[in-house]
Amino acid sequence: RQVTSNHTIVMGRNTFESLPRMLPNRKHIVLTSRDGLPNEVEVYRELKQILEKLKIIVEIYQMKLLHLWKNIIKQ
Repeated sequence: RQVTSNHTIVMGRNTFESLPRMLPNRKHIVLTSRDGLPNEVEVYRELKQILEKLKIIVEIYQMKLLHLWKNIIKQ
């Protein structure tokens, strides 16, 4: 629970549908060719789309870490 809380989780449709409910405090990204998932779920039809989305998330995270690190060094 603590590992994925407040983070993005990526899964296939079968895994998503096996969950008893949407996991709280998480962003759900699901790879599927089907419609009909809850509006709160980000649906992608191709793995390449998900990888691009995650690349952007990682780049933003790295920029935030770099900014934080530079501020720590200045002190």
